[in-house]
Amino acid sequence: MGKEIELAGADVGLVILYQSSDTHFLMIWQTTKIKKRLPAPELGARQGGREQSGEREECVNCSPYRYASSEIQQTHPDVSEQTERQTDRQFIPTCADGSVTISSSAAAVPEGSSLTLTCTYTGNDQLFVIKWTNNGNNLEHKYDIIISQPEPCSIFGKPGLNETLFTYTCLTLTFLNVTRDYQNDNFTCQANLNLNSGNSVIVSVSVPISTVVLISPTYSNATVNAGSSKNFTCCTSGGLPQPTVEWYKTSSSSCTRNGVKIINSISSSPSESNGLIQVESTLLFTASSLDNNLWICCAASNTNSQWKLSGTKLLDVRYPPPNPPVIDDFNTITDYQMIENSTERLTCRSTGGNPLASLTWSCYNGIESNPNFNGGSVSRTVQFTARRNQDNTCTCTATHEAGPLQQAILNVNIMYPPSTPEFKVDGTPVGTAISITKDSAQTVTCHSFGKPNPSTNDFIWTKGSSVVSLNSVLNWTGGIRIQDGGSFKCIVTTTMTPSDSSKTPTTTEVSSDVIMDVLYAPSTPEIRMHTLSGDVITDQIMVVTNRQFELACQATAHPTASYSWTGGIRTEHTQILQDTITTKINTSRTCLAHNVLKPSVGFEQTPSSSASIGVYINYPPGPVTVRHTIGNGNIVLSKFNIMERANLKLFCDSQSNPSSAFSWIGSNILQTGSVLLRNNISRSEKGHLSCTARNTMTHMDQLMEGVSSANMTLNVLYSPRLHELHRLNAMECEHLTLKCEYEPGNPTETTVVIARLSDRIAWTERTHFIPSLKRSDAGMYSCTVRNVMKPTGQQNEIVGEDTGIFQINVWYNTSVSKFGLISHPDAINVTVDENATLNFFCEVDSNPNATIIFGRSHRLQENVTLKRSDGFLHLAFDVQQAGCLDTASYYCLGYNNYTEIETAPKKQMNVYVRCSPRASGYQWESNVTGATGSNATFSFEVVAYPVPNKGGYVWHKWNGTTYSQLHNSDKYTVNNAGVSTTFTIIAIEKEDFSTYLLTVSNGIYPDFNKIFYLSPQDVPLCPTGLTLCATTSSSATIEWISHFNGGLKQTFIVLYKMTERSEYLVLTADEIDQKIKYEIILTGLNDGSTYEVILYSRNEKGNCKQNTSLQFDTEVLVESSPGTTGSIVGGTTGGIVAAIILVIVVVFVLKRKYNFDCLCSFRLSRKDLHHDANTDNGIDTQGADTRGYNATQTYEDISMVTDKSPYAALDNGDNGLDNVHVYTPLDAHGSKTHVSYENVIDDPVYNNTVLNNPIQSVL
Repeated sequence: MGKEIELAGADVGLVILYQSSDTHFLMIWQTTKIKKRLPAPELGARQGGREQSGEREECVNCSPYRYASSEIQQTHPDVSEQTERQTDRQFIPTCADGSVTISSSAAAVPEGSSLTLTCTYTGNDQLFVIKWTNNGNNLEHKYDIIISQPEPCSIFGKPGLNETLFTYTCLTLTFLNVTRDYQNDNFTCQANLNLNSGNSVIVSVSVPISTVVLISPTYSNATVNAGSSKNFTCCTSGGLPQPTVEWYKTSSSSCTRNGVKIINSISSSPSESNGLIQVESTLLFTASSLDNNLWICCAASNTNSQWKLSGTKLLDVRYPPPNPPVIDDFNTITDYQMIENSTERLTCRSTGGNPLASLTWSCYNGIESNPNFNGGSVSRTVQFTARRNQDNTCTCTATHEAGPLQQAILNVNIMYPPSTPEFKVDGTPVGTAISITKDSAQTVTCHSFGKPNPSTNDFIWTKGSSVVSLNSVLNWTGGIRIQDGGSFKCIVTTTMTPSDSSKTPTTTEVSSDVIMDVLYAPSTPEIRMHTLSGDVITDQIMVVTNRQFELACQATAHPTASYSWTGGIRTEHTQILQDTITTKINTSRTCLAHNVLKPSVGFEQTPSSSASIGVYINYPPGPVTVRHTIGNGNIVLSKFNIMERANLKLFCDSQSNPSSAFSWIGSNILQTGSVLLRNNISRSEKGHLSCTARNTMTHMDQLMEGVSSANMTLNVLYSPRLHELHRLNAMECEHLTLKCEYEPGNPTETTVVIARLSDRIAWTERTHFIPSLKRSDAGMYSCTVRNVMKPTGQQNEIVGEDTGIFQINVWYNTSVSKFGLISHPDAINVTVDENATLNFFCEVDSNPNATIIFGRSHRLQENVTLKRSDGFLHLAFDVQQAGCLDTASYYCLGYNNYTEIETAPKKQMNVYVRCSPRASGYQWESNVTGATGSNATFSFEVVAYPVPNKGGYVWHKWNGTTYSQLHNSDKYTVNNAGVSTTFTIIAIEKEDFSTYLLTVSNGIYPDFNKIFYLSPQDVPLCPTGLTLCATTSSSATIEWISHFNGGLKQTFIVLYKMTERSEYLVLTADEIDQKIKYEIILTGLNDGSTYEVILYSRNEKGNCKQNTSLQFDTEVLVESSPGTTGSIVGGTTGGIVAAIILVIVVVFVLKRKYNFDCLCSFRLSRKDLHHDANTDNGIDTQGADTRGYNATQTYEDISMVTDKSPYAALDNGDNGLDNVHVYTPLDAHGSKTHVSYENVIDDPVYNNTVLNNPIQSVL
């Protein structure tokens, strides 16, 4: 019967499992002792009902346990009977070791999903079986599943669940499709059939709800009064677990859990249907006014993340306005001010409430407008009018279905202007004319009434334009004064300010006039001159005898006063007094004034007052007397003689009242005072002299002058005076006239004497003539003039005399007296060694001092001025170390103002400096290029003394190892003449491109050597050193360094543009001979812009191989000027046209003038190349380039003489000043700047050349 037997061994025992199609056996033999407490309390129930309590007893020699047939029957009913018969073969240990735990893959599993249970065993026993038990939900749905161990695990027996509904592993059990029937199933697991899990897993199946519906109320709007309650009901669909329902208030018609959650007055009723739970939730909602227009909804969920939202119900909450109505613009006042008969408008407004309140007006039977609804408020306007004395109230009433009546009340006050003012004096009504006595303390009061009633501060008293009182009472502190009388005005001003600010306040002003007539007694009279408008006399007057005068008397009084005069022969009853005084005695006059006062209230009075003045008498001066020496000395008559520079003193006197003032008037004399005192009197003061006595008399208010005079003649005596004597200058052999010019004295009779001081010869005439002037006539001379004077009062005559000295200066021509070298003072031709010191000297005889010129002459530069001294008689010049170039003819000439420059006297001498050959200073090219088949010529010039002969020039060619000498032949031509040599290679062949050596000798060590190169023509080397020198807002200056031109004339091309543009503007410049550094100014640029510049060169062979570039920014203008130069021509066509025009202008200018200051601001600066002579015995390589830099430039020769010795100038002789030239370098710009020469030639001599094609543009 047995089909399969499995035997498994372990340290703890032996397990035998037998399994066939109809029989299941499980046998266990336990061979080890177990000394461990059994933790599972329920195990005893499975082991024959043995009790397990407290501490478990230890089991030694465990006895077998029979598997109860009831347990087999439960799990395997088909084999229970057979198992029962075989129980004596099955054994289970009575105790076990370890623990068992069951766990679930999810606390809640959605319906239709899978659920995995895991059984975990920890212990020392061999695991041979796992039993899964579903204890069911309540009494149903119970079964077991047994999984045999170890791997591979399998189901033992027939499981209690369809095997298609689950899967398993050794320790896991997975349900594939969990349905709601699994809800609350209670699962446990058991290890080895004797160790149960210490916990269980209860299955929780989740079935999400599908909907939640707001079923009550049924209408879309829920109407409720504020403070009342209303039920809302929501119902969910069925689900597991039981759904949770929440209530919300939202501000929109879409339900959201972001609204306000409602937590009070909520009840829920769950119910079960088809195994699912549905919930009906009821909300008892108590509304407030703030809930109006909000929405009510509910949300339900029975899962953590899935919420279902219901529809919404709009809340229509009915509530009255929260506040009583208000009257617009006047809600803060209780009294409303209006002007009589005006039309008023009041608007009542009620805000809030649902619905809005109804408004009505009770206001002077006014006209009410229709209600105006605006948002959350309603308003209604009433229009009314009212007259004075009709003050009343205006009431606005608001009614609402959900509340009591509400009102707004406004008291209406009707205003009107004040009445015309009336007057009272001390409480008694008066008219508009009031008489008051001066100093009275009476007051005047102004009265008026209106609404608002004028207050005391609403009154203003004015007099003219002045305010005299700011209240209703007019009074005068200390009593009324005279000036207080006149016309007064009482002004009452009130302002009616309506409560309606849109209406302009009305200011009303009313007034009445009143006349104040002030009565007063005569004041102290004022006595005036001539008329009542004359000047006031305060004390006294002055009058001139026998002249009429008038006096006027005036006193201030009301009514007008009457007048009378006393103090004369009789009393005069008149206001103006006319009087004449004939005596010289002082007197006085008195005026009396009185009037009658009749005040409106009071007694009649007759007051009076008087005033007096003194009268003083004036008279003019009498006859004037003049005396000299002392106050009572002799009287001066018609004439007074006095010596010049003597002191004069005279006295003058006369009688008058007031006292006289004296003045003296004469020639250049103007003095005041009775005594004339003149110190050191001058001739300008002779002539008429008078003394005048004057006094100023006062007749009333007029000034009158009294005058009396005495006249005489003042005669001032003085000697003659010579005019300024000057030095007389004249040329030798000219005639000369000597004159003694003088100013005559007083008296004018004069004698004149001219004398020569050297020999005391004198001539007694005013002029002396010298027919032919000689140098011996030069010297000092004197001139003397005399006259005879006799002052008044003196017995002896006085002789006046003046003497002066002058000089005669004789001019003559310049002559050169000495010239030469200090070492050879008398030699004309001098030969010296190189580096010797030359000390030149030159002396001249000349009056005036001469201009001395020391210079030199030779072929290179004729008549070069080396030193010039102006205003001297001698000159010295030193050459510290004489060199080859100091071989020359030297000269000294002198001239002054009287010497013709063309015939200026001159001496000269020749100096020869012995020296070895060296370069002359001309810019001879060491690098020559040529084309095969053409000719090439090397030229060179030296400086040497003695001059080399023809055999002194030897040309060599480098043959690869050494230099070999060349001679005249069909291939080579050598031409030696004086200090120059030329070497020509005829019909150039490839092997002729080599290095050549020139050796020059003149018998003086060392010989001179120079290297030359012949190279084939090529493209030029590109310029380098492109640099930005300066920028402005509209221009930029750039410069560069030129290099070898490849043997052909090269052209420089400058391209520039703004970075954001695509077209370049073009400038070109042809090469200038011997020039290295070039500079150009780019104009017409835009400010604040970035420009790119590209530079390269080209010749007939093509472009150079590597251009150069730079980028720069122009400056930013602070303020653009109106006439800013136009921007760069846009586009390719515009750029080409502008460049062509620029080229035409530049070429035209350059053909007219050999400089480069062209219209495009193209400026080229010449940097001269200096070839220094090599004084060592070596090879002159100055200017020679490397084999990769074969420089040459082409020139057009103009009348250049090359066969003339530099010493030929010594044979020129004396050519005068025509051969005098400033010793300066030849400059490309024609500079005439003088260069100081001290035995050093700072600049070389250049070949006379002009540029071929000075500039051309390549576009």
